Amino acid sequence: MITPDRYQSLVCNVFGLVMEVAYICHFLRFAANRRALWLRLAGAVATLAALVGIAIALDAAAVPFPCWPHAASECPRVASNVLGWMASVFNILMYGAPLTIMADVLRTRSVQFMPLPLTLAVLCCSSAWLVYALYVMDPFILIPNVSGVGLGILQVCLYTYVAGIVGERKELLNAVADADAINYQTAP
Repeated sequence: MITPDRYQSLVCNVFGLVMEVAYICHFLRFAANRRALWLRLAGAVATLAALVGIAIALDAAAVPFPCWPHAASECPRVASNVLGWMASVFNILMYGAPLTIMADVLRTRSVQFMPLPLTLAVLCCSSAWLVYALYVMDPFILIPNVSGVGLGILQVCLYTYVAGIVGERKELLNAVADADAINYQTAP
């Protein structure tokens, strides 16, 4: 543990990791094109491994090992800061990942690829962690969750905007179809 007496983040992230691995295994089991998905998964794992390797190298460069006796009291603080900033960057990247879907939603004017329940769940989760971060005044939890709440609100606004456009378009098409049906029935 880097930060003493704070097990919430550790428990939450270990549980999230286990659930994500279970989801990926379940998804791959029922996928239609398994070979292509396995190749993509291997690429994603290799990329993640490279990022973790870079993070470990940066951590090792920032925290001398073994710590010099006169700086032993500074080692946990420096390690906590380096790991905290790295975790914050990865969390912000995670919250920013739906931006690619948002571009597709704007281009196609369809919310088909943007699941509202998942978006709302991420927004609620980020909000809860934001409240916790404000309570314990932990910048490494606060910074990524501020961005998570902001991006979550942006996604919900985009969803309601595009869904409203699609709803208006459907209402217009239904009205035109109804008018055509009435005209067809009353025509001599």
